[in-house]
Order: sequence, then C-alpha cells, then structure tokens
Amino acid sequence: MSTSFTFHGLDPRKTKKAQIEAALEGQCISWRRVPGLQFRGYTEAKETAGIALLAARTVPSFAPMRRLKQFMLVLQYNWCRAYFEAQRNPVALVWNGLNGSRRVWAEAAKDAGAKVLFFEHSPMPDSLTVDPVGVNFANALPREIAPYKAWLAAHPELRGAWQGAASKITQRKPVGKSPDTARDVPAMDQPFVFAPLQFQNDSQLRIFGGVCNTVEATIDHICRAAPYLPKGWHIRLKEHPSDPGSYRKHLEKVGQGLPVYFDNITDTFEQVRGAKLVCTVNSSVGLEALMLNRPVVTLGRAFWSIPSLAAQGDTDERLAAVFADPTAIRVDPEAREAFLCFLLAEYYPKLTKSGGLWSVPKDDRGRIISRLTRNMLSVEET
Repeated sequence: MSTSFTFHGLDPRKTKKAQIEAALEGQCISWRRVPGLQFRGYTEAKETAGIALLAARTVPSFAPMRRLKQFMLVLQYNWCRAYFEAQRNPVALVWNGLNGSRRVWAEAAKDAGAKVLFFEHSPMPDSLTVDPVGVNFANALPREIAPYKAWLAAHPELRGAWQGAASKITQRKPVGKSPDTARDVPAMDQPFVFAPLQFQNDSQLRIFGGVCNTVEATIDHICRAAPYLPKGWHIRLKEHPSDPGSYRKHLEKVGQGLPVYFDNITDTFEQVRGAKLVCTVNSSVGLEALMLNRPVVTLGRAFWSIPSLAAQGDTDERLAAVFADPTAIRVDPEAREAFLCFLLAEYYPKLTKSGGLWSVPKDDRGRIISRLTRNMLSVEET
C-alpha cells in the first residue's frame, strides 16, 4: 500500500496506538508523545485554542489557570502548524481530536494544508471509525439519505451486509459499580419509551448534546415532555454501565408524579426490543436500536439522526410532539438498509485481535487511504 503521504500521529498510547498502526499497516508513522511549544505565532492560534479549551473535559474555573491553559494551547498550535508546514505531503493522525491538545494538533494540521485522519471506537462490533473530517457528529457522512440509497443501488450485492453485526449486539458490562434494583417499575408488557443514559462528561454530551449536555439535563428534558405521553405509557431510564454516578435522587427531584422510572437491572437490549420507542441524546444504543428495527428519537446531534431513520426531539416542543404520539415514528426500510449497509460494508474498517495483535483487512486499509483523495460515498469504481 505505497503512497506519497507521510503519516504523523499524536500518540494515544497503548491499545489505541496499536489499532491505528493496524489500520495503516505498511505505512511508516512518526509519533509525537505531546505537541511542542512555539512562541512565533499564527493568527488562527488564539481562536483555535479557545475552541479546544471550551471543548475540553475539564475547564479550570479559576480564571488565571484558564488563561494559562489557553496560552499553552496557543503555543502548541504554533508548534504544530510549523511542524506540518515543514513536512512533505503530511497526514495528521489523531484519536478523537475533539478537544484539548488533540484538537489543536488536527486543526493546525488542516490550517497548514495537511490531510487528517481521525480515529475513534466504532459503535459497531469488531470495527473502527476512521474519518478524514472528524468523529461522531463531526464526521464526513452526509445528513440526507439520497447518497446512501445511490450507493446501495450501485452495490446491490452488499444488501444485508449489516445483519451479522446486528446479531452481535450485547450490552456493556458494568464497570466500577453494581446496578441497583429496579423500584416500582411497571411491567415490560406495558407500552414504554426506553431512554438509556450516557456517560457523564462524555464528549458526545458536552459537544453534541445541545440542551442535553449533561446527564441531569437529559433527565430534565425527558421529564418536561413526559406529561404528553398517552395514558398508560411510561419511560424507563437506565444509567450508563460505566458511569460511577447515580441519578436516582435527581429523578426523584424533577420527576415526582411522572411516569418515569429507573431500571438498571434489565438487559439494555431486552429493553430496546421491548420498547415502543427508544429515546437517546446521541448514544450508540440509538444506532443499535435502528439495527434492531426499533423507532428512535434523538435529543442531541447524531450523524445517524436523518429523516426517514430517526425523529428529532432536540427542543421541548419537538420532544413533546413525539411523546404525544410515540407510535407515529416510522423507519423507512429502504433507507435503513442503505444506511446500515454503507456503514458496515464501507465506512467502518473491520478490526480483529488475534494472539495479542490487532489487524485490519487489506481491502479496508486500502479504503482508508482512498479517503484522503476521494469521497467515501462515490458510486464510481476506483
């Protein structure tokens, strides 16, 4: 897989680094542990550093410390920009790349005229996200269904390519806490909306959650719409299995008298399959629910929240309207087939581990490199 590109990665360490190297097997990668610092500046440095700081997992509340952190990001931007301007046909490699130093690395590379490959865990089993624009809602995928349908029409042999992945969907094992028992939850044979909560401070919430940028804000948003549900319906919440926090007290405060309950015991996908509607900010469970043929409403920004695939409930008015008639949400079967086939057959490279080593098939590695020079959804043969 010879190319004229040179690859330069910001070291994510351990497993993530090994997965990037597997995806680019045969390529020489220059790794940096952290960006350097440079005082000679660029006009874009301050704005980029400010965005990277605001998107960071932790932003200092003490103003002098906040200014110092932003100043360090400015110096890192200057160094990264100069570094990529000095390289021949560079490609910046970054894991996630949404905040802090990693965002500075990626943005400085783009401003220097370099190409970028963003890596992230895939929401699908045994696969990886590799995108030339960004990850999650920031990725390169279109937000309308027509290109996916055109792609499938050009590749009819790939129909059903996603169904093997659907059979592998299982819930994550709890990490760091034991789930508490469900209390007074109505039986699952009663009509219900299932709302799996996300990990507190996850970038999916912080950056793409909109009004639901925390777990508490998500619960508030759901509770404001809950009174609009038809009589006899209820909402089942489930905490993220890796989130050490507990949100039961918050629900008791804002959900008093509402048909909203926690069920942290019942298997996530048993609840997905039993739900009349799945409600999520932008969790991968929503995409998995789509694979299980369940209707979904999103409360934040999700790349798969496309008309004909999912409903939008990002405002109080929209979510109230969805809850008022939850059985009205429909998924277009052909849209679903085209979108999921593209994700599994083209977009997510396969990733496997054997004997302690990660590997990505040669054809998938070739597709990754091709993303640097052509549109992923092109129906033309390369």
